[in-house]
Amino acid sequence: MKGLLASIIGVIFAGYKLSWLRLHSGDFAAFLTQEVDRFGGRALSSDPPTPLMTQWRHQSDDNGFTIGMPEADFSDVAALLERTYGPADIKTSVRGTPHGLYKPRDFGLFMRFFAEDGGVGIICSKGKPQR
Repeated sequence: MKGLLASIIGVIFAGYKLSWLRLHSGDFAAFLTQEVDRFGGRALSSDPPTPLMTQWRHQSDDNGFTIGMPEADFSDVAALLERTYGPADIKTSVRGTPHGLYKPRDFGLFMRFFAEDGGVGIICSKGKPQR
């Protein structure tokens, strides 16, 4: 049993960067625009985004990143994204939770953002090159 538990813990730490475990706090808008830029996305304006002070956890690999914001409000995040990347396709699930989607033609990356218990989640990944 101890061997199995050690193996599971090893797989968890091998598969996830420690940055996912650490809680960051500060200007989330500046962090997000830096991450989007790093993966080839582009903001609508060269002006810095309006700051959004909150806490978040993130994980990234060569194809994109995930972010969890345990204390963020969906409407604040959606407003930040709209100001920075343009309007998203926002819908409400059958359970009544909002979620939004950007496609690569919008700003260069796929991005899904969604309300979740206790905050907001974002999943962003590289898209196919646009022709």
